[in-house]
Amino acid sequence: MKSFIAFASVALVVACKAGSNGSEKTVESLTSSDLPIGDSHCPAGGHFFTFNDGKTAFVCNGQNGAAGAQGPTGEQGLTGAKGATGAQGPTGAQGPSGVQGAAGSSGVVGWVYAEGAGTTPVSDGAWRFVAPPATVTISAGNKIFVNSSESLATNGAASLGWLAVCHQPSAGAVVAPTDASLVQIFSKDLEHYTRSRVVSGLAAGSYKVGLCMLVFSDYGTWYDADNIRKGQTTALVFN
Repeated sequence: MKSFIAFASVALVVACKAGSNGSEKTVESLTSSDLPIGDSHCPAGGHFFTFNDGKTAFVCNGQNGAAGAQGPTGEQGLTGAKGATGAQGPTGAQGPSGVQGAAGSSGVVGWVYAEGAGTTPVSDGAWRFVAPPATVTISAGNKIFVNSSESLATNGAASLGWLAVCHQPSAGAVVAPTDASLVQIFSKDLEHYTRSRVVSGLAAGSYKVGLCMLVFSDYGTWYDADNIRKGQTTALVFN
């Protein structure tokens, strides 16, 4: 027997093949209505049939089965293209002020000025002050900037000598200069000479600083010319 059923709220006709010759005849009709999910007979919904002889039947939808086991993790996908740069965020709030640092030490810690008559250079091959020296007292690590000048002349003949800024500890001799303040002079006239130097690396103590000169006996005779212009020395002590 072959049945054709349409599930809708309409009247249906069931046609059946009967007999060996395959002839068809109508034997019965029915009506169908849909059943919603949650129906007491068909929890997953379905259809209700009423035949013309008063018989009824239910055709229910199958319910969802239990969830299957989780499958294995798939392979890592390819890295996606880099996205566009996002817009700049707003400026953050200003942080708290840091702790104030310790006060730095002062630059210049003292100064000395000396002015007056100079000293006539002695042609004996020793370094001697020719400008009035200034006496300074320093602490360890201090430096001394010295600017010193003196008017010098010869006896009219060309004479040779060396000028520089020197320093002398309170209990010692004049220290021979070896820096850029050292120059050689050659003259037979009156000149006013000035030299500058930064003296550093000294131990704490008192020092004389000023313009000094070296003259050898066979290189001529020099004189100080205080009558033209007095000598002077300025010394600044700094860290």
